[in-house]
Amino acid sequence: FRPDYRALGRLKDLFPGVPRLAVTATADTRTREDILEQLDLTKPVVHVASFDRPNLALAAEPKEGNRAQRVVSLVKARPGLSGIVYAATRNATEDLAEALERAGISSLAYHAGLDADVRAERQRRFLLEDGLVMCATVAFGMGVDKPDVRFVIHADPPKTMEAYWQEVGRAGRDGEPAEGVALYGPADMRRSLSWTYESDAPEAVKRVQITKTRQLFAFFDGDDCRRAAVRRYFGEEGVEACGACDICRGESGDPYDATRWAQMAVSAVLRCGQKIGRGRLINHLLGQAKDSFDEELSTQSTYGIGKNMPKQGWSRVFDALLYDGVLAEGGEMNRPAMIVPDAEAARALFRGERTLMLRADPAATRKRSKGKSRVAAQALADMSERDQALFDNLRIWRTETAKTRGVPPYVIFHDRTLAEIARERPNGADELRLISGVGEKKAQRYAEDVSRIISEAA
Repeated sequence: FRPDYRALGRLKDLFPGVPRLAVTATADTRTREDILEQLDLTKPVVHVASFDRPNLALAAEPKEGNRAQRVVSLVKARPGLSGIVYAATRNATEDLAEALERAGISSLAYHAGLDADVRAERQRRFLLEDGLVMCATVAFGMGVDKPDVRFVIHADPPKTMEAYWQEVGRAGRDGEPAEGVALYGPADMRRSLSWTYESDAPEAVKRVQITKTRQLFAFFDGDDCRRAAVRRYFGEEGVEACGACDICRGESGDPYDATRWAQMAVSAVLRCGQKIGRGRLINHLLGQAKDSFDEELSTQSTYGIGKNMPKQGWSRVFDALLYDGVLAEGGEMNRPAMIVPDAEAARALFRGERTLMLRADPAATRKRSKGKSRVAAQALADMSERDQALFDNLRIWRTETAKTRGVPPYVIFHDRTLAEIARERPNGADELRLISGVGEKKAQRYAEDVSRIISEAA
């Protein structure tokens, strides 16, 4: 619970007998209990709504290669759609926005280092323009009321599930199909944990924060339905698979029991004295001594036992063990070493009481998804090339009309409404008002323009 809010508990003494209502968007069971305690609520009626977002398709993928290129690829797969790309630093937002602009995608950077008037202008543009992509830090989002954000991409993941769900939840608030794609890697977890270690928070708070960070990365790297995992995290029971996330769609391959490989990796860490990093450990497992130091360790029984696994596969195993908390990175900042922080967790792994499941066989060649958009596919479903051309022209008209009126495009018509207009091609106000999302006033106001665009496309 936020420390500044704890003073609200005094309201009970200052205003005895006055009813109090506490409302929050994303709080797990432990946080909800803390809220009740800190506010000193006596026998309160607690209502917890479902965290389910049926229109939101989630996906996560390990960072491989150039991050900016991957973000550009993902955005290109969603042409003409409004979205948010979250990054951890101000420089990263600027770099990503520049990369998108070079690729011909309208994009802006947003962070706390910009002047207030620049931030206000960029937020205004994001609300009013179609197809604009905002590359932002967490400074962007609170109070941004744009219901037709079609995707949120995490170029860098946040620190907790709560933060992730708030940020990815900014997509699809209009109830239409939307997507969230997270890119993650061990360096991201290391950064998040470092911020926690270096903070001034009490040790008990740090421990909770560290657990939450590990839970988030285990979620990203897991083989469980995304939406079901989120709902269980927030305390919901009896949840079913969503059928829409990358796991449910089978984009990551079949779940693979990598416990045997995990046992080898942890054995190597212990045999090598918990004093060398991932790169040397992988070379050790592959039986590849690069220098005299490696040769000294070649007498250990774990030397060369992992020859049948490619180097990339071993990286995946070590990543998963880090996310799972079986391994951690210790040593000096410039010379991190793999360590076993929890001896009991390691023993449970060796006894077979604890397993390591990966989203695919780590020994197999990894195929990256092309990032094809479910949203784009659904928006254009059953639409001919002729209808698609009309739909594009209607969107251009909507953008120009919205600018003239000084309102967001969705206030004119939602994409779903424009798609139906493109398919049905209504003639005049009487037919236009039969389209879903078109009321009497809009039919009268826009019938002439819509009819003109339809006739020009005929």
